Amino acid sequence: MRIHIPSISHSNVPFALLPLCVAVLAAFVGSLAQAGEPAKFDSSFMQSFGGTSAGPNLDLDAIANSGSIGPGTYPVAVRLNQSFFGRRDMTFAKDADSGDVKACLSEDFLKELGIKLDGFVTPGEILPECVNLESLIEGASVSFDASRLVLDISVPQIALRRDAAGYVDPQEWDRGINAAMLNYQFSAA
Repeated sequence: MRIHIPSISHSNVPFALLPLCVAVLAAFVGSLAQAGEPAKFDSSFMQSFGGTSAGPNLDLDAIANSGSIGPGTYPVAVRLNQSFFGRRDMTFAKDADSGDVKACLSEDFLKELGIKLDGFVTPGEILPECVNLESLIEGASVSFDASRLVLDISVPQIALRRDAAGYVDPQEWDRGINAAMLNYQFSAA
């Protein structure tokens, strides 16, 4: 058995590589054209669960934008300035301005974290139901890791209360339980 390998002369080397160069260039230009476009999903093939006849009531933005979640309430771990604060059921809502889904931080929750809101709000001003911490306190940031369900809140030290280590707010105290202790000792000779 004989295998014939065609020889390429120096004169047709550029023409032999031309299809390969065109394919690489087309793939590169195609990826550049699609890089700025967000992913779009056709939801017409999905079954509607209580949606209208016009289409299902699916919010596919969470799938299209990896790293985000859909609006709703989720159990998350909350970290304040890189330290674990606790686990909470946090509500996530779509921001009217940006359209992104963000954690809804209530005034009570921010006070529970130890953030001094009085210094950043003018007297008599009523805070919205979902406080935008980044715009309220300069240097503050809120980020959410959807893959680990961790909400990271970073606040400058000037905006935090100074409590002693291990301090428990008296509002968190309870009356305890009723208990009695008995002890006995018997000795005989």
